[in-house]
Amino acid sequence: IFKICFASKKLELTKETCAKYCLPFLISNCIESSLNGRQFDSFMSLIKDMLHRVETEQRQRLQQFADSDEKIDSG
Repeated sequence: IFKICFASKKLELTKETCAKYCLPFLISNCIESSLNGRQFDSFMSLIKDMLHRVETEQRQRLQQFADSDEKIDSG
């Protein structure tokens, strides 16, 4: 379900939702002993994709704040 929502443009998970809710759930469940290798790989792939989205979007946001602060300081 997480993978479908993450990939969907209509149901797109925000970076906030990924960071606060999805990732903690997925990370804690990836160590379940009932997972086989394929399931574990699927969990890890989704976790990495979500982390990449969170990192990319947060860096963009921080850069926008830094750029606006520079404009205020120079203006």
